[in-house]
Amino acid sequence: MHSEFGLAGPLLTPGFLAHGLPEFLARRGLYPIEPAVHWRSIQRGLRDFAAAGGPVRVLHHVVNPLATALGYDEIRREEPISTREGPEDGGYTLRISGQAAGAGASLRSWAVGSDIDLDTPSKRGTAARISPMRRASRVLRVRGECIGIVTNGEALRLLFCDPSGPDSHIVVPLGGRAGWVSRPDVPESYRLIFAMASPGGVAAVSEIFDAARMHQTAVT
Repeated sequence: MHSEFGLAGPLLTPGFLAHGLPEFLARRGLYPIEPAVHWRSIQRGLRDFAAAGGPVRVLHHVVNPLATALGYDEIRREEPISTREGPEDGGYTLRISGQAAGAGASLRSWAVGSDIDLDTPSKRGTAARISPMRRASRVLRVRGECIGIVTNGEALRLLFCDPSGPDSHIVVPLGGRAGWVSRPDVPESYRLIFAMASPGGVAAVSEIFDAARMHQTAVT
């Protein structure tokens, strides 16, 4: 499974993702029961997106199908959030609305154009401060949220803001030969993203952080 995604940051080590995390997610029943149910709509959205477009196309063709698959039924545009850099894009919140089970659960996400690099730019100054990942991290931390999604349609990053340490993230390719758009069967990386970004996974994120730290302590 590790060839399907990349890792950055100190929290989610390859060893934890290979052993501790799958066991934790399985015990909590967080993996999708029928992963193929929404997989085709996610692939169809990626094919329609065709690896090119602005943030609105990314939202409609990538974020919307994923939100439905994860169990969220509402996408709300958020107002700018004040951080130490000033007002910054608050992104969208994926929500469960009304009287449905899990009502009130939410996950913040950002959709940017396919021409925008999600990685922190190597150059210093303003460009580094306004990169999508830095911006998302600042907003999540100001709001006291520990997990969010950032995507440009070419890649999806699941960002973890550990209150007691640096950020970590998982990056999954969406386009190209290695991406979700080209996978004939449901990839394990989708099952992992589902388990951690679904309402149940968001609710368990503090426990996931604790499990990751315990795993690191056990192997040192």
